[in-house]
Amino acid sequence: MKRYWCHVLDQEGHVNAREMLEGSNDNEALGRANGFLAQHPSIRAVEVWLEGRYVGKLRQPMALGSLRFAVGDGTYFPLRAAGLR
Repeated sequence: MKRYWCHVLDQEGHVNAREMLEGSNDNEALGRANGFLAQHPSIRAVEVWLEGRYVGKLRQPMALGSLRFAVGDGTYFPLRAAGLR
């Protein structure tokens, strides 16, 4: 297992806390970071890093009418299409 860092971002995008995540690959670490966001709805966004390498940024899902969208690095996809709700 690799040790990833999940940097918790404030409103201005500055790191105000960090959590260690373990994962066997980037996708697993991003999934764990997504779970972290789901457990902490007051956190707006996190960045995931492996040592000095940026892995990705996740934001809380946003609602557009009755649809909820997951938001990543410039990617928006309906949660229903991804099997999430």
